[in-house]
Amino acid sequence: MSTAVRVILAHCRYRSGIPSGENSAVDRQAAWMEAAGIPLIRWERRSDDLLAAGRWAQARAAWALPGNAARRRALVHELRPLADGRTVLHLHNPWPLYTYDLAQAAQSVGIPVVQTLHNYRLIASNQRWVSDGRLRRPTTAAEQAHVSALGAMHHGRLAEWAYRRALSRLWRQNQPATALTTLICLSHFQQQQVIAAGIPASRTTVIPNAMPDPGPPPNQRPAGEYALFVGRLDSMKGIDWLMQAWPACGLPLTVVGDGPLAACCQGIPGVNWLGSQPTEHVQRLMAGARLLVMASRWYEGHPLVLVEALARGLPCLVPDLGGLPEVIHGEIGRVYRPGDKADLASQAQTLWHNPPPAATCYAAFTAHYEQAAHRARLEECWRHALAVGTP
Repeated sequence: MSTAVRVILAHCRYRSGIPSGENSAVDRQAAWMEAAGIPLIRWERRSDDLLAAGRWAQARAAWALPGNAARRRALVHELRPLADGRTVLHLHNPWPLYTYDLAQAAQSVGIPVVQTLHNYRLIASNQRWVSDGRLRRPTTAAEQAHVSALGAMHHGRLAEWAYRRALSRLWRQNQPATALTTLICLSHFQQQQVIAAGIPASRTTVIPNAMPDPGPPPNQRPAGEYALFVGRLDSMKGIDWLMQAWPACGLPLTVVGDGPLAACCQGIPGVNWLGSQPTEHVQRLMAGARLLVMASRWYEGHPLVLVEALARGLPCLVPDLGGLPEVIHGEIGRVYRPGDKADLASQAQTLWHNPPPAATCYAAFTAHYEQAAHRARLEECWRHALAVGTP
């Protein structure tokens, strides 16, 4: 890619007490951009700083979620010197310290905005769904189940109210459709949801998460002696349900991670909870596992843990929910009905006794989720944004 293109990489980092795949994805993007010599300016704000600032600062930030004129003016002042016709703003998470004031400020000075949408917060809260440019309550049982599965926010009633207020104003002003040149979705399922919410299809594209190629797994991968769960231990990841359902599978399970529901992983027959582990140890655990299992209750974006598993030749067992079946399809794993303990046990047994070759899983990784292809598609997206300009 020509070094004529410069990228402002903007992200509000999630608090350090909660492991974040989004933080990791942004860090990986910055690392390969720097290695490739692409001019990069990192703009980051940290939720840890807001938490340390106290309740009054948090209340002010919540009130300013729909937008703040003073913040926009400050952002315009910072962005104007960079508006040289070769700069793209690549936004990841804007909440709560940038909000879409950043996208509006960039648009006002002629810098096109590309956003990677890692979750569903732009189009839904835990109680509301965005449709036809407005927030509304679900009107049918199917819609209620749909919104509940989104799990876009899980931070208490005050945060739910604050984000709902912000989303309502955001959509009344049609900012998602007017401030973004391109919205990058991580799956086709996610793309369908944002289009249904009112984002023009022509402004969306699908670029899944990716990672560097670690090299092919051994041709004769040893049969693993355990299934593996890696993730945050909370209700959205379904760890409580998994602990209830797993004993019926009759298979050993190693659990890696920590969170508010860590206690439910203790004392379960066949379950070995290791707590949080360094990345290198997680990789070794993947190399020794028979399969990876997920039990998410909400619509995941595109979990990096699945990409990491496939890169190491590890098949995956996932619920038939959201975009997960797009990642785990064909011969690289199994899909079970969400909330169905019997089907989980059946699919787990099938995958345990008949795992696909490691080379098959690795081939799926190299075909779809290897970083080189991901990089090429992002570069194409930035060039397109510069050619199209601001909406």
